[in-house]
Amino acid sequence: MQGREHHLKRMKELMESIPAPAFVMSAEGVFLGGNSRFTELAETNGDSSDKPVYDVLPPCMAGVFKEKLSSGSLEELFGGRYVFHNCDGRYYELLNSTHDAGYIVYIHDVTRRILAQKQLEEMNEELDRLVDEKVGEAERSLEELSAVYEGISDGLALVDRAGRLIRTNYNFKVLFAIDEDPGTIEVEDLFHHEEWGKLERFFQNPASRSFALSDVKCLGSNGKIFYADLNIKEVDCRENTYRLFVVRDVSERRSLMHQLEILARFPEGNPNPIMRINTAGKLNYSNHSGKDLLNKIGHPEDKPLTIFDNRLLEASLRDGKSRKDEIEAGDKVYSCNIVPMNDLGELYIYMEDITDNRLYQSYLRLAADVFENSSEAIMITDKKGDIVDVNRAFTEITGYARSEIIGRNPRVMKSGKHDQEFYRRMWDAVLKEGHWRGEIWDRRKDGKLYPKWTSISVVRDKYGEPTNFIGVFSDITKMKESEQYLQYLEHYDTLTDLPNRTLLNERLTLAIEEAEAESLCIAVAYLDLDGFKYINDNFGHSQGDAVIKEAAGRMLGMMKKSDTVARVGGDEFAFIMKRVKDPTDAATRMKGVLASFDKSFVVDDNEVFLTATCGITMYPDDGKTADKLFVNADTAMTFAKDSNRAGLGFFSADMNQKAVERLKLETALRRAVEKCDEFVLHYQPRVDSATGRIKSVEALIRWISPTLGFVSPGEFIPLAEDNGMIIPIGRWVVRQCARDLYEWCAMGLEDMRVSLNLSAKQFNHENLGKLISDECLRNEVSMKMIEVEITESTVMQNPESAAKTLLKLKEMGIKVAVDDFGTGYSSLSYLKRFPIDTLKVDRSFVMDIPNDNDDIAITRAIISLALSLNLKVTAEGVETAEQAQFLRGEGCHEFQGYYFSKPMPRPAIDDLLLKGSITP
Repeated sequence: MQGREHHLKRMKELMESIPAPAFVMSAEGVFLGGNSRFTELAETNGDSSDKPVYDVLPPCMAGVFKEKLSSGSLEELFGGRYVFHNCDGRYYELLNSTHDAGYIVYIHDVTRRILAQKQLEEMNEELDRLVDEKVGEAERSLEELSAVYEGISDGLALVDRAGRLIRTNYNFKVLFAIDEDPGTIEVEDLFHHEEWGKLERFFQNPASRSFALSDVKCLGSNGKIFYADLNIKEVDCRENTYRLFVVRDVSERRSLMHQLEILARFPEGNPNPIMRINTAGKLNYSNHSGKDLLNKIGHPEDKPLTIFDNRLLEASLRDGKSRKDEIEAGDKVYSCNIVPMNDLGELYIYMEDITDNRLYQSYLRLAADVFENSSEAIMITDKKGDIVDVNRAFTEITGYARSEIIGRNPRVMKSGKHDQEFYRRMWDAVLKEGHWRGEIWDRRKDGKLYPKWTSISVVRDKYGEPTNFIGVFSDITKMKESEQYLQYLEHYDTLTDLPNRTLLNERLTLAIEEAEAESLCIAVAYLDLDGFKYINDNFGHSQGDAVIKEAAGRMLGMMKKSDTVARVGGDEFAFIMKRVKDPTDAATRMKGVLASFDKSFVVDDNEVFLTATCGITMYPDDGKTADKLFVNADTAMTFAKDSNRAGLGFFSADMNQKAVERLKLETALRRAVEKCDEFVLHYQPRVDSATGRIKSVEALIRWISPTLGFVSPGEFIPLAEDNGMIIPIGRWVVRQCARDLYEWCAMGLEDMRVSLNLSAKQFNHENLGKLISDECLRNEVSMKMIEVEITESTVMQNPESAAKTLLKLKEMGIKVAVDDFGTGYSSLSYLKRFPIDTLKVDRSFVMDIPNDNDDIAITRAIISLALSLNLKVTAEGVETAEQAQFLRGEGCHEFQGYYFSKPMPRPAIDDLLLKGSITP
């Protein structure tokens, strides 16, 4: 029972969506319910369910319904076969749709049609009367009748017995799309062949003078079928009999019926929202999809709808015309068909989700934008290869305007650099594989040739047949130029235009092959400019580059054309000398190169002199491969630099052994730096010259290798400075000193100071100050407990920069001492400007006191200079009482040397520091 009530409730909701009076009845004639428009027509209170239908219907229908129900012929009332004349003066016919519960009956207002038919009947009567009147009067009346004839809204046609059109009104011509003389048209051609059989049966019955058919298939414009109600009547005129065809287009009625059937079967299952609203915008009906939409956007059903454009709604109600609109609701876009129902004062709105279509259109617009704005040229051709479209990049690259190239074949741009076989293979690939990519040379409109990287694809129809070809290409002229430049960069040095290491290796490999075939000798030399770093540091890299270029030109000018001069590093050059007679011949050539540096270089209007060191190796005596010869030449140069600066040396076999030993040392040192567990610090005290009290200690690193044993600092420190490992070693020293200072502070030695030796690379490192500061903070020790020692030569490499670094260290509270003073060439004016605290007299001046008068004089002068500048003086290498006595007499403040203490590790140094002083 509940299911039936639910079903009826749903049915009533459906009825409300029908824009005309409608009701539901069972097959037995029981009234099940009607919509609000039926209630108004039948003038019922709306609560008439389960009554006989004829008790609910308007009086004009009730009797006939009761009669037909009793006789079981209810179907005769439907489909326009019966017309009811209501008491309100309007005419109705009934349309029905079968439903599980019985019938859905739609009451169709046909008042206009009935009145038109009556008007036609009156016109026919008038026509019969006029035929019998006088000719003159008939002619006048016929003119009036013609106006009425043309004004009828239905289509009218007079047809003779042979079936030819005699006369039609305007609306008949419109319905059947007749634009020629009607007399040439046979009426049979205006109807579907299925319908003509029915009409022929009427024509063949002599007793039948009138006939009516509903929903007749008629042929309109271009043979398009439309449906019409047809009334045919025979008319006698002047002893001739004609047939009058009255045609009414019922396509709209059929459409309503179709919608009625759809609404009867699928309204709630329709995935698109369907709504009906009144003039106030309030919702009168909505299917489930519409309700879901309103719930999704949070719009109450009992409030006026705000998702539609009120101006469009008002306009549709005002002029009765349907309109379309697009709205956004939630995350969807809908197309809305707005249909006014003026007799009800409502609007019927059918919404269709077009989100995907809008997105597709957006994609199409995006594709069009991509096509037009692509940086690559795009060309589309038809299946014959003729161009149908190009983008802007195409016109920019080729020089052809779009209007100039459309319709032409791309062969107009052929460069002539490719033969027919090339194009045949290309098109074979396109047709077989669907695409082709490669480099093509083409011709621009101005005739210039250019290379392009091209991709060609084929577009096929559903049958697999080619319909279009798409070519995408880019101008690779600049890329080609870049490739040439890259090839240049790959083989040449950009500063000097000399071959680089790559080309040097290739040339030496070829030279070895030639020499091997002809039993010739080759000399390979490596050359390094001495002191070039000074020019870069003091005059800048641009001036340094200028010197390198001039030096390269000088060296190239000293060599034969068959020789090769290459730049293999910042200030390093390599030479290949082919067809040398012997080592003496090679030495003679390289001495000429070294002699070219006797002439000065002008840097910033200053004359600067450079020297060079050269190492030479011979093929095939010293090596038979390019790599071996390069290594030998480099080794010979290194040994020449170590033994005789600004000289020349030849490779010898024992150099290999020394190079191997150096390599072993470097490998072991790298491993030690990585582990940091092979280094230890020894500390040597610095004592007050008057009291013997220990004032500070100098930290000295020691390396005990598990494979090499004890390695002297004189061996590994220079190596570490050359390969850059001095930086991580120095970092370890600072960290360890800070830890030891922390422990000494805990032992009550807060006044102790540690002196750190800095190499040139450490001193010039940008993070020096931060490194010391971070380690002091980490170990909670004062930076006043740190002193840095730098050599005189280090500060004089770049005095201006050194002064700034020293000032930053002083501002941090760090003391500064200049080590090995007297061994360099420092200017006294610079010395005065440096913010230093201590001068350390080098041990080379102390070791021969008191036996060497020169050392006595130099030491006395250094001490005097320091005292005059208010600097402390520390003497290194004090090993005898006589030396200590002399230095004390000259005013030296501190002693350091084996006479007082040798460097000691912890904890041995701890005991000495706790003692506080040293008495030799």
